[in-house]
Amino acid sequence: IQEWGDWHKQSRALPDKNRRSDQSLYRTSLTVLKVHEDKHFPGGLIASLSIPWGMNKSDDDLGGYHLVWPRDLVEAAGGFLAGGCFEDVRRILNYLATTQLKDGHWSQNMWLDGTPYWDGIQMDETAFPILLVDLAIREGILKKDEFWQMVFKAVSYLVQNGPVTQQDRWEEDPGYSPFTLAVEISALLAAADMADSNGHG
Repeated sequence: IQEWGDWHKQSRALPDKNRRSDQSLYRTSLTVLKVHEDKHFPGGLIASLSIPWGMNKSDDDLGGYHLVWPRDLVEAAGGFLAGGCFEDVRRILNYLATTQLKDGHWSQNMWLDGTPYWDGIQMDETAFPILLVDLAIREGILKKDEFWQMVFKAVSYLVQNGPVTQQDRWEEDPGYSPFTLAVEISALLAAADMADSNGHG
């Protein structure tokens, strides 16, 4: 209990004018994000403790949302960023830097130790970490040169292999996905700003 209390103290408080129920919902939401982080692999959050489509899947299906999905990981980091949990965001960025593949992209999903599970390529999952670095810089929790090598490798992969994606975010359709295109374009623009800041313009 003390550990949870200490963790919540470092998060951003809602303004006092918010109703008590809003405060409770906010704290509960942050807690739900946090419980998905593994204690042995700091910054590694699985997508969900639940089993979607459980009526068709059994506990024998070890993959799915019990894995780390780079897209979901970055979105969870966005929640931590909004909540002022900056150390959590740093751990997630370190985890992403550690699990990035040599060519610059991330696995479609992976075990907590970074071992790939499915081998599809979803271009938005390579673009999202770039956007997280950009947001962290804008929030002032990162220096402009931090994680630049990770961003450079990721954006190089996007330029060489995009904008077509092998899979959209639902693993159903290849080709030009509006969602994926939007994330890729945003990531390219953010990376261009970082490149200028790091003398690579």
